[in-house]
Amino acid sequence: MMRSFMKETLSYYNQNADAFIEGTQKADMSEQYRFFSKYLLPDFKILDLGCGSGRDSAYFSSLGYEVIAVDGSEELCKRVKVNYGINALCIKFEELSFVSEFDAIWACASLLHVKKTDMPNVLAKVSAALKPSGVLYASFK
Repeated sequence: MMRSFMKETLSYYNQNADAFIEGTQKADMSEQYRFFSKYLLPDFKILDLGCGSGRDSAYFSSLGYEVIAVDGSEELCKRVKVNYGINALCIKFEELSFVSEFDAIWACASLLHVKKTDMPNVLAKVSAALKPSGVLYASFK
């Protein structure tokens, strides 16, 4: 059962997708990209966890990485397809079922939406999605 907190969060992003994209799409992420990229090898497969506008998925894809974009908001996923041609999977964090599939996970300001009590379960799923020597980037406000 999805908690009301997450329902409210997803409802907000579904109702405000255009405004959210407008406010975040052109943010300067160069410092964060440089930090993360130091740990990436050319053939890495990256999970963009909570892809939002698709900005970061598009950036890493432009560098030649295979990127799987996921977000819990149906409206944001639709716009990622329209704006960047990327098929974002509409998956909530607690629904992740990947096993040792990714060399790196980019979770830029997305895990902050997970309730503290749900964090251990979500982090276990994130960890399971990473290959044994995988790299995780997570940022919080």
